[in-house]
Amino acid sequence: MKSPFLLICILIAIQLGSCAKWKSKERIAAPVWSDDNSEIAYILNRYEYKRNYPTGGDVKNEEYSIYLTDTELDGDYEVSEALNGNAEDLFYMKEAGYLVSGTFSEEYHLTDTQTGELLYTFSPTDSGICGDKVGDFQSINVIPSFDGSMLAVIETRSDCTIDIAFWEEENGQWRSQTTFDVPGNDFDGAAWIDSDRLLVSACEGFCSEKYYLVHVTEGVNEINRTDNFADPCLFVPTTSSWVDSTGQAVFVDENRELDKASIWDDEDLLASHPDFNEEYYRPGCNEFE
Repeated sequence: MKSPFLLICILIAIQLGSCAKWKSKERIAAPVWSDDNSEIAYILNRYEYKRNYPTGGDVKNEEYSIYLTDTELDGDYEVSEALNGNAEDLFYMKEAGYLVSGTFSEEYHLTDTQTGELLYTFSPTDSGICGDKVGDFQSINVIPSFDGSMLAVIETRSDCTIDIAFWEEENGQWRSQTTFDVPGNDFDGAAWIDSDRLLVSACEGFCSEKYYLVHVTEGVNEINRTDNFADPCLFVPTTSSWVDSTGQAVFVDENRELDKASIWDDEDLLASHPDFNEEYYRPGCNEFE
């Protein structure tokens, strides 16, 4: 016979589960400076959440919009149409007139900043997963070049390579121009190091194991690794990032609101990077000159 205490616990769990209701939620994510440091963009994720005691909760009806605000975090306004899913990455290429938003293992959207129109959606083109890869998902990332004239579309493939396509706009349409394969079943970092070269940190047995420099027309070269050489090169991926050219960072604070602070005030960051300097948060690096 079950003890009275156990029966009470079961009844409480059933009652809690039966009372759970779907609740509308919002969450700010991925604040970034525009490429000219004159504005700030961020993502507002919206979803419905229901708590399932004691295992956690369920989420449904995920969508998000992109908002812009000024450098004083005042005057927010919605700039995009509602997009399906959630988003964790954002680039605001103000000079080129578009935003890139998305999630590393799902898809990325290209949005016109003037009209809010969805221009293109980038999704993984392989459904199969490389057998050597950890995890049951395909990785994808879209990173604009310094001036926004090109997009590097990086994705993992089922043949255990990393596919890198460079896209450009032609007559109002974005199209892939050149594509290169990089060895590796995944990647854990990528950044433009100048106007026509991309640095990629690749994964084989482990991540950050090999590094490749990919030129938009000349192809792929493996880099001889030295300790910490990639830290300043991969710290920010392009001209639009969470830290501006003066070292002012924008972030979501403990109250889940936008805030700003000097990156030099981040004691944890400075402790983990004893050689930290201005080169880290400025796009590109001089390792390959």
